[in-house]
Amino acid sequence: MFTVRNFSVVLFFLWIWSLDAKAQLITDNEFHFQFKGEHELYFHFPLANSSDFQYPLTSPRSLNRFGVNLSQKNIRLVSEWDLRFFLPESGNQEDAVLLIPKENYIRYSTRKMNWTFGLQKYSWGMADHINPTNNLNPLDYTITGFEPEEIPVFSSSVEYFPSDSWKMQAVYIPFEQSDNIFWSYPEAIPDALFAKYVISDFDFNAQIPAITTIAQEKQISEIQPDYDLRSGVFGGRLNFYSSKVDFSLSYVYDFDPYYTPLIAIEKHFPGITGSLEDKINQTLNAEEASQVISYLSGISSYRISQIDLLRKRIHRFGGNAKTIIGRFGLWLEACYSITEQEKSDDYKNRGNDLFFVLGTDFFFGPNERFYGNIQYTGKWIPDYYYSFYSDYPNGIPQAGFQDQEEYMQQYYYRALVQPLGFQSETYLHGVTINFDFSFFNGKLKPSLVGYLLTPEGYDKAEKTRQGSLLLMPSVDYSPGNALHFTLGSYLSWSAFKESGSDQTKYNDSSSILGLLNPYNNLYVKISYSWNRNK
Repeated sequence: MFTVRNFSVVLFFLWIWSLDAKAQLITDNEFHFQFKGEHELYFHFPLANSSDFQYPLTSPRSLNRFGVNLSQKNIRLVSEWDLRFFLPESGNQEDAVLLIPKENYIRYSTRKMNWTFGLQKYSWGMADHINPTNNLNPLDYTITGFEPEEIPVFSSSVEYFPSDSWKMQAVYIPFEQSDNIFWSYPEAIPDALFAKYVISDFDFNAQIPAITTIAQEKQISEIQPDYDLRSGVFGGRLNFYSSKVDFSLSYVYDFDPYYTPLIAIEKHFPGITGSLEDKINQTLNAEEASQVISYLSGISSYRISQIDLLRKRIHRFGGNAKTIIGRFGLWLEACYSITEQEKSDDYKNRGNDLFFVLGTDFFFGPNERFYGNIQYTGKWIPDYYYSFYSDYPNGIPQAGFQDQEEYMQQYYYRALVQPLGFQSETYLHGVTINFDFSFFNGKLKPSLVGYLLTPEGYDKAEKTRQGSLLLMPSVDYSPGNALHFTLGSYLSWSAFKESGSDQTKYNDSSSILGLLNPYNNLYVKISYSWNRNK
């Protein structure tokens, strides 16, 4: 259906076009052609049990990227593709080869405008690797884990340059695309939430029934946005450039990359087993047995019957600023995301969050051939609910409340909404480092990338999370001719103490680093790139 909102988008693009109606076309009639390629071979070696390899994140693989770039006058055509081969666990070669489209677009340019249509990547951010304002492209977590690759998104965009100091950009993405992940949201939802019960025994003295769990098939549906124009993503950005400072403001009417559950519950009467009924009749007289059986048969609880996983809307307001003071580059990037949360105690929706990065970079060493940057990053969720294990000891409903519909509905939402949205603390502090060194005229380049994350304002009734560390050291050697040999590693630790224990463990898989880098490993990468121009 073509709605008023869609019509307004068309009018906006036409208005932008009118701003450049009198602009002269680019007069360069020469035909330009570029054919390029990049080839990478990865071999991973586990630092623990080799069976801990998870396909495809740490499997041996070959990545082959090919691209064609054609341009003449005011038209440019770009077509890039990835041919990937993974060593499959199943041994089925058909599952091991992937042909993936990368950037594929056509661009029409005048002196003040660029119109682009097709599969595009957008780089809305000034920070290093962590960019709170860069939300238009879905992400591929299956290649590098914590530093995912951007997936080109099918979209149209227009850039307008009213002067050398200003740039305006508008983006329309008609169909939302999902992240490429190596985990399953339905599998992350505990089976126990769908389980039914039967009363299998009864303590006649304490008047306490014994419960036996009966596993049930999980009824979970992943509901994606409709493929129509009403499901579009809209974004706009304004950039200002000067000799002193660069800054930008942005807005995106986005879809949440994470799911929000819509939970249906129903009243469940466990009933009693035949053997228990026989035991009651043999132990008690007829009148007492009838009363006990009637009492046990009336016990009820509310259980989940269906979960729909929805992608809800988010408003994202972003800003960037970057300047140079002396030898130091300084930047600040921030984004405030507004969810569909109706009030601060709305347990059916995740809370709003503020995500920011403050950083600096510099050159140092002999002839300033070394480079380094340091960043402080923070994520703040003002309305984070941090008392789940305090309100529900051991993570289960309190006795005597399981037959109360409102209580159980709130319990199920509390158990799922924030974890499915990767919200696990009120505030997440982070420090990142990135150091590059160069020796022997650039032939030998050691580097170190690191992330340190510490949570604050979370429920310590289950465990105390002390922090997570990810180190990615590497050494790159290039004999020349665009050939590179790289030896590196992914090393992560997520420290925590379980409730009531003084022992520190370092394998907290519930942390973001533990999820995205589950296996410490060494890797060898061989890469070669080439291009042909005309």
